[in-house]
Amino acid sequence: MKLYIDRSSAELLTTEVRVKLGTRIRLDLVFTEGGRPVALKSDATGRLAAKSALVDATYSLDTPSWTPGASAGVYTFIVNVDDPSLIARFTDQPELTFVAEIEWREGGCIYKTPTFRLIVQNRVITE
Repeated sequence: MKLYIDRSSAELLTTEVRVKLGTRIRLDLVFTEGGRPVALKSDATGRLAAKSALVDATYSLDTPSWTPGASAGVYTFIVNVDDPSLIARFTDQPELTFVAEIEWREGGCIYKTPTFRLIVQNRVITE
């Protein structure tokens, strides 16, 4: 799954990401300028913060999870949605929506994207 971010404006080209409960997903952040993928500076770090009315979770993108992908401008982290406490929060619900944002630091500056929806679907109910 890829989430595209314009590096100069921190705007997202994706406003919603859907994942299945009980899995680990790979989320590739693709930073672009002028529509082309670009690499961040080597000291760049970042994080994904996701919050809902039921659960607050912060997933760190710092080393070793914040890893450059095979292509320039692609940074990867794993979102773990198989946590037993998360599963227990909504076993009878079809999905749980988190409001999420990505923040990264590069060259002494801090950038933050607008919020987007990270939707965790309960595969037992939705399939």
